[in-house]
Amino acid sequence: MQILLDKLKLISGRKVLDIATGRGNFIYYLKDGFKDFESITGIDYIEEEKLKKISESFPDSRIHFQHMNASNLDFSDESFDTVSLSNSLHHLVDMDSVLKEMLRVVKPGGTIILNEMICDNQSPSQMTYVLMHHWWAKIDMAMGKLHYETFPKQKVLDIVKGMNLRSFEVLEFNDPDDPMDKESLEGISKIIDEYIERAKAIDNFEALKQEGEEIRKRLFEVGVNGATQVIIIGNR
Repeated sequence: MQILLDKLKLISGRKVLDIATGRGNFIYYLKDGFKDFESITGIDYIEEEKLKKISESFPDSRIHFQHMNASNLDFSDESFDTVSLSNSLHHLVDMDSVLKEMLRVVKPGGTIILNEMICDNQSPSQMTYVLMHHWWAKIDMAMGKLHYETFPKQKVLDIVKGMNLRSFEVLEFNDPDDPMDKESLEGISKIIDEYIERAKAIDNFEALKQEGEEIRKRLFEVGVNGATQVIIIGNR
């Protein structure tokens, strides 16, 4: 996301916290984008063994990971200069608590970065991704994994306004890749197969399977691009 990298190069990240880091995907942007930084800590509630494997992908000694609940961070008040949360709002059990914790641990004047995919005003190829992501969410939820549908842009903006940041800037990023790239289509088709396999344990399997096949048909008819990402960079 070049638009994000261009903004980050103007920021000294200093002590950085990436909440709900998952595989650490957003940390790649942070470490390469910031003008400089002292440390990056990624926290997530996934198994510690998985976090250990993820940390092995980041040989930089300034980057480390911890098993932690985002709703109850084990950090002192005002202990980070930058706090980020990427594509996780629609995965949170208690969004309000997580946002309050973000504000608690960031220093006055510190930087808050939110990145979230949205579901409205999408191109046909982006809508393929939105429909597929919402289908994934339906299956995940049925199997006990918290995964809500993604939000429209205004919902994300309302969430940010509710944080009462001193100031913030809103950016958007749209996937520029070829929506009909053969390798990408085949890769996503395999993921659809994987989710259909998972769904076999769910009561309404046949309906979920049919929905997946309809998304696969759309995939090869109009292609796929990632959903629009709304990026908010603000200050406490």
